[in-house]
Amino acid sequence: MTDRGVPSDHILGFTRSLLSHRVGGRRKPHEVFQTSTIVSLVEGLYDGNVAYRDVMRHGNFGVGTFNALDGEMIALDGKYFHLRSDGSVSRVSGDELTPFAAVTRFRPDIDHNEAGSLTRPQCEYVIHRLAGSDNLFYALRVDGHFRAIRTRTVSKQSKPYPRLADAAASAPVFTLAASRAPSSASTRPTTRRGSGWPATTCTS
Repeated sequence: MTDRGVPSDHILGFTRSLLSHRVGGRRKPHEVFQTSTIVSLVEGLYDGNVAYRDVMRHGNFGVGTFNALDGEMIALDGKYFHLRSDGSVSRVSGDELTPFAAVTRFRPDIDHNEAGSLTRPQCEYVIHRLAGSDNLFYALRVDGHFRAIRTRTVSKQSKPYPRLADAAASAPVFTLAASRAPSSASTRPTTRRGSGWPATTCTS
């Protein structure tokens, strides 16, 4: 146990899971590459110990953070972005370190289109219906037109590090509104769901 009461196995540098599940009677492999665990991050263990060049070799889709909780990482279509608390966005350098990231190679098994506008609860309902099981993890991507987007980006922390809930409470919030609301005919959210994995690991 550490002095924060976190089991020592939660602060190991690498956690890598190679899992597979059966689809149509044959094995279809999926890999989720994860550095450390979310429990470590929640407890305030923000020292980066894995370079992003190593993370990038294992996936083109995922989320994470940076050394000292300096912003958010988003990986989309193989491009890695660093979102900072001042609102700036830049490409991730391979030399940057992360205390937590989870990535995969996104290969959707289901493409689902919804015509018309959806509220957030309605969108969540569609996602849960498509997921099929609450006991599996899924890589999920939603494409659509939005009237506004609201994001929150954590700020770089100093030691002694606070717990994640306390660090996130003071994180800046950004809202980007569309210049005009899209017509209902053009509002077609698309849900792309990757395959499920057993609940022994975590996906992005």
